[in-house]
Amino acid sequence: MDTLLATLTGGALAAFPSLFRYVTLASHLKNEIIAAQSDSLIPVDAAPTNLPDSVILFLMDPNQRGDRQWY
Repeated sequence: MDTLLATLTGGALAAFPSLFRYVTLASHLKNEIIAAQSDSLIPVDAAPTNLPDSVILFLMDPNQRGDRQWY
């Protein structure tokens, strides 16, 4: 990680934290969605049948979330 950060300059360096956070959140969301499925195999061409509450809260409009937290 240190080597990668050392090679980045300018706009790429400024954008790296946002990109890293996006990839990390996407990975966690994917794992949460997969874990909530009843079948071990999820077809790639179909939407998942179940979304866990944590994912629903994450995708929900923050103004409608109230005091509930997704994490």
